Amino acid sequence: MKNNSQNKDLPDVRPPHPGELIADMLADRNLTQQEFADMLGIARHRLNAIIRGRRSITADTALRLAKATATSATVWMREQAQCELWDALHGATGKSLAKVRPLPRVA
Repeated sequence: MKNNSQNKDLPDVRPPHPGELIADMLADRNLTQQEFADMLGIARHRLNAIIRGRRSITADTALRLAKATATSATVWMREQAQCELWDALHGATGKSLAKVRPLPRVA
């Protein structure tokens, strides 16, 4: 599906949802979702929805994750964006892109 310049930076396979990365981090540290949710200052059901891929990383969550993991919020937002772009390209949006016409060049 990488047939134009807008898609060249997307991988051929679906990138992991940030929730998958969080689940791996928790398993590596033997932490429960409740313990990590408490560390982040969010509700466990919010964290669980992210881990299950049913909720996106918001800017608020990205800032909290960045502080807890000594990373940057940009990293978390980028992971979320990559996942969403891949899903859009390979879903209904991707199928309708053929109908999109580019803007005319400025004279």
